[in-house]
Amino acid sequence: MLRQAIDISKKSTRLGLAAQTYLDASEVLVGIPSELRTVSMYVDNAEEIANKTLDKNAWLNFYIAYRKADILIAFNQREEAITVLESKLERLDSSMSFDSPLEMQMRIRLVQLYEETDQSDKATKQCIALGSLTPWKDDLEQVPLYRVLPDIKDIKSTRKTSIVASFDVTPEGNVENIEIGDVNGNKVFVKPLIAALKKWRYAPKFEDGKPVTASSKIRMDFQVQ
Repeated sequence: MLRQAIDISKKSTRLGLAAQTYLDASEVLVGIPSELRTVSMYVDNAEEIANKTLDKNAWLNFYIAYRKADILIAFNQREEAITVLESKLERLDSSMSFDSPLEMQMRIRLVQLYEETDQSDKATKQCIALGSLTPWKDDLEQVPLYRVLPDIKDIKSTRKTSIVASFDVTPEGNVENIEIGDVNGNKVFVKPLIAALKKWRYAPKFEDGKPVTASSKIRMDFQVQ
C-alpha cells in the first residue's frame, strides 16, 4: 500500500506531494528496527524530490532535514546529523524568521547532539536561541533541553528516595549554585544527583530581550531495583 501511494504521488502535478508521501511512508515504518534502511531511503528520496520541486525555504525542506538527522542518529552518525541541522538553522539565523515548533525541536536536537559530542560551547548558542523563543514561567518547573541521569549503578540501597534540588540557570543555560532541599529517603543519592545536574542544559530566562540568571528546581525520585 505504501508503494502504491508513492507511485500515485509521483504522477501528481502538485508540488512536493511525492516528497511528502515518501516522508509519510517513512514515518509509518520508523518504529520497526528492521525497516531502518528503508526509512532512510524514503527520507533521502523525499529530500531529493523536495530540492528539485520546492523553494529552498519551504517548511517541508526543514522537516525533512529534521527527520534525516534523527535517522543519522539512529545509525550513530552524530557529526553528520549535526551538519544537516546546522545547515538549515544557519539559513534561519541569516535570512528567515521561522519561530515554529519545528525550529524549536531542531535547536533542541542540536543542543543534545553538541553535548553528546563534547561541544558544550556550541550548545550555548542554541540554548540562548531557545530562550528567546520560549517564555519563562516562574511558577512551573523548567524542562531541561539536555539531561543525563545520575550514575547510581554502584548504589545498593533499595529504599525509595525523593530529593528536591534548587539551582540557578545562567544566561548561557548552564546549571549553577545547586542547593539540596528536602531529602525523603537515603542521602546517598545526593552526590550523584548534583554531579548529573551540573551537566544539564536549559533555555535561559529572557528579560528586556536579554538572557538573565533565573532560579528553578526539580524533584527526582530514586529506587534501585
